[in-house]
Amino acid sequence: WVSADNLASELQSSLGLIETITGFLKIKHSFALVSLSFFKNLKLIRGDSMVDGNYTLYVLDNQNLQQLWDWSHHILSIPVGKMYFAFNPKLCLAEIYRMEEVTGTKGRQNKAEINPRTNGDRASCKTQTLRFISNVTESDRIFLKWERYRPPEYRDLLSFIVYYKESPFQNVSEYVGQDACGAHSWNVVDVELPLSAEQEPGVALLNLRPWTQYAIFVRAITLTTAEEGRNYGAQSEVVYIRTMPAAPTVPRDVISMSNSSSHIVVRWKPPTQRNGNITYYLVLWQQLAEDMELYINDYCHKGLKLPTSSADTRFSAEDGAGRAVEEQDAEEGCCPCRPADGRLRMEGEAESFQKKFENFLHNSIIIPR
Repeated sequence: WVSADNLASELQSSLGLIETITGFLKIKHSFALVSLSFFKNLKLIRGDSMVDGNYTLYVLDNQNLQQLWDWSHHILSIPVGKMYFAFNPKLCLAEIYRMEEVTGTKGRQNKAEINPRTNGDRASCKTQTLRFISNVTESDRIFLKWERYRPPEYRDLLSFIVYYKESPFQNVSEYVGQDACGAHSWNVVDVELPLSAEQEPGVALLNLRPWTQYAIFVRAITLTTAEEGRNYGAQSEVVYIRTMPAAPTVPRDVISMSNSSSHIVVRWKPPTQRNGNITYYLVLWQQLAEDMELYINDYCHKGLKLPTSSADTRFSAEDGAGRAVEEQDAEEGCCPCRPADGRLRMEGEAESFQKKFENFLHNSIIIPR
């Protein structure tokens, strides 16, 4: 059982390492499949056993199958047996004929085994290449325009669909990551036709990430009917566009400390979202006015607490060590400061009052015999 949330990646995870199938491969009634590229490493279908004794590859009634493999990067051999394709309405005959050439099965199948009436009858197989004519890029959006497309019957052109997704590398295929259950890695934007037939169609892709490369392609949606033979369409190549950089977020965990009378050390971590290539940091500082407490403080009795950064708990430990050194110096024989005359007078008056109060209590409470 495979979850429909991400069918393509689940299938590749389960079947992507298979290199050889000793018997046959049957793909039947698989509505969700868009491509068989999840057999990423399949090189050989040996055909020791076959469907109905004839078919090594049997592909029947897959309503959304559009691609077999990317033949520019995949090699597959079928040494014996035939192939059978029927009722695959979105699988173009050109894709099947290309597989015949790659696998070496060309000439083994007859017209009934690759039926032109039931394969590709609902697909835009005669595809014209759409070309982008302009793009304007900002940090969070991309504006695109592409050339006008006029099918033989303009009324058959319904709309355009733009597919886009983040792509760090330029190796994306339009079918990779897609399935018909609706879970795929491409973002989709439906674009209505321009009001004028002479106007170039376009789209604005919004809410993008700064300094990020996106893979983009556009497809024309047309009416296709096998009876009238109108199975044409248009699609662009996959292009890669990078958004512009933007201002990064603020640096994290900024800490500072003074390691001498003329130096301040500042450290920080890079921002969470760089939004581009950070080439340098700009550090600004200014001198502040001195605190008046530094001038009126009585350093002989109160001492001096040096300013520290509260952002780093290590500095508080160093501050405690500094106070211990000061106390040690005082114990080793530093001379006490001489009190001021006014302070001496106040201390003398306090001592005299204390003596008089003690005498008063003694005389009031204790009665001589």
